[in-house]
Amino acid sequence: MYGRSEEEELLHQFVARRAEEMEMTCSIVSSICSFCNCHNVSGKEEEEEEEEEEEEEEEEEEEEIVVEDDV
Repeated sequence: MYGRSEEEELLHQFVARRAEEMEMTCSIVSSICSFCNCHNVSGKEEEEEEEEEEEEEEEEEEEEIVVEDDV
């Protein structure tokens, strides 16, 4: 019986260590994902702003062409 209790204790310690390792891994991955997500969001905002500026420039150019045609 004593050997079995020792085995159970070792198994418990092993599982506890694995749980701690997994928790640390999940924490690290979560931090990385949060950083990447924030980075991607700011990158997308910049891309959207650039696209809006390009569209506005195109609209202005079209307006200039219409004005020139009228003259």
